[in-house]
Amino acid sequence: MSEHSPDPARVAYYERIGHSHMTPLWESLHSLVPPQPRPQIIPAIWKYDAIRPLIMQAGAVISAEEAGAAC
Repeated sequence: MSEHSPDPARVAYYERIGHSHMTPLWESLHSLVPPQPRPQIIPAIWKYDAIRPLIMQAGAVISAEEAGAAC
């Protein structure tokens, strides 16, 4: 079958599984596992000695209970 005329049995199957909140992985796998990585974030390096004062200040800014509730 060509990309322009989908197989009616496949379309019907996709509709049936959609009712169970399912989707065929093979339809989206190409975007989940691209041939080359496509990073969308910028990596960061934190030197512990440089950020330790900020980490220590966290205890004064938020309690352990509040931090646990934020999760």
